[in-house]
Amino acid sequence: MTLDLVKGVSTGALTAPFAFLGSDYDDKLKEVYTSTTTKDIATSRNKLLAAFSDAMADTAPLKELIAKYIDAELVEAIARENEKGRRLYVGTVNLDAGRSVIWSIGVIAASDSQNKLELIREVLRASAAIPVAFPPVVIEVEANGQLYDEMHVDGGTGSQVFVYPAAANWKRITEKLKVRGDP
Repeated sequence: MTLDLVKGVSTGALTAPFAFLGSDYDDKLKEVYTSTTTKDIATSRNKLLAAFSDAMADTAPLKELIAKYIDAELVEAIARENEKGRRLYVGTVNLDAGRSVIWSIGVIAASDSQNKLELIREVLRASAAIPVAFPPVVIEVEANGQLYDEMHVDGGTGSQVFVYPAAANWKRITEKLKVRGDP
């Protein structure tokens, strides 16, 4: 069974690429979720260091785990499915703007960007970055020809579910809520 639309936040973002690609990726999904231990995700920081740091743990192991499973071949498979009209979205929260962000992973995968693989990996890691427990993930973005660093965390801190009607007037909504940035 293939799904036309897959969305994920938090650990759901880590399963989303495999669910999106369907049963051919069931073995990888099973492997990730049955063989992964806490030490594969994070390492605790010294309590004193953690008190003066951005989080209680370091997610370098999670970064390595994501890199192991989210490779160029998987990203190309996502791009092919995106070209067929299927969609894969992952949610994070931009701490700088104080709002949820929905990343179109399929569009990123299908882009000509040289750093698309790394960007997808970092978005997935950010979506699972539980504030205080895990550090925010700094993601470089470009807007109006300028590069910016944004701090992103677990998409679940903003919303566990995201369903936005296509007909919503987001410009009006963001103005009314006094949200910075483009709708």
